[in-house]
This record gives sequence, structure tokens and C-alpha cells, in this order.
Amino acid sequence: SNSDRVLVDGISVGPELREAEVDRHVSLVSRVSSVRSALVAQQRRMASEGRIIVVGRDIGTVVLPNADLKIYITASSEERSRRRWKEFQAQGRETDYQSVLNETRARDDVDTQRDDSPLKPAEDAWVLDTDGLTGDEVVDLIVQRVNAEAQGGIACA
Repeated sequence: SNSDRVLVDGISVGPELREAEVDRHVSLVSRVSSVRSALVAQQRRMASEGRIIVVGRDIGTVVLPNADLKIYITASSEERSRRRWKEFQAQGRETDYQSVLNETRARDDVDTQRDDSPLKPAEDAWVLDTDGLTGDEVVDLIVQRVNAEAQGGIACA
């Protein structure tokens, strides 16, 4: 449906949001309160239309603090950089691991130290450290947790 698409100047964006150029600027742009406010309003509107999975660094603390289930997925900067570097390689992008690591650490510094919505897990979030896990293993753990929550139980990881 059209309600699950994000449009920029009337153009649907998706994979473009994962491009290196966006990654390099997202933390700087997100410091602008008017931009953050507009994006939070958009995300809340999308979430109000029904069940939704939302990914972002402040979803559980700012955007949807009353969400039924909050999962704070984390990994070391080295692990996240390695994954991102491999993603870039698969896309044929020329970059080196150290550059990706430096950008990851710089983004983390900006995001954790900003005054408006600093990066941190919500107090009631399930923190899932994914160091050393494959994508399939992460998905399996999340599905187990979602199923347990849906049945009123607590999942163990």
C-alpha cells in the first residue's frame, strides 16, 4: 500500500535511505529540531495506521515510547562497521574498512551526545547484542521474542 512508503518531493525512497551519502549526513541533519519534529510526526502518523515495525535510533525513546515491544539492537562499532563494509562491497562501492569504522564511531559520538533525543535504549527495551550473530540468528531471536510476547510470556535469549 502507499501508506508504507516514504516520499521525498513526491518520489518513493527506500534503498536510497541506506546509501553511504545518507549515512554520512543523517546525524548532522537529525540535530536540526525542525527536521526531527517533522520526521517524528511522520513516523507517528505511519504507526497510527496499524501494526508496524519501525527502525531507528530513537524509536523506542522518542518516536513511539508506548510501543508494545521495543527491541534495541546493538553491536560493537567494529561489528557494525564490518557488516556495513561488506554491504558496500556487495554493492560494488569502493571504500575501506577503516573509513567505515571511523564514520560509524563519529556517528555514534554525535548521536549519543546530542541534546535532542540522544541515542540510548528505552528503559523497557529488550537489548539484543548481535556481536558474532548472523542475520538469520538475529531474526530467529526476534521472532522468538515476538511470539513469546504475543502469548503473554517472557522470552529468554
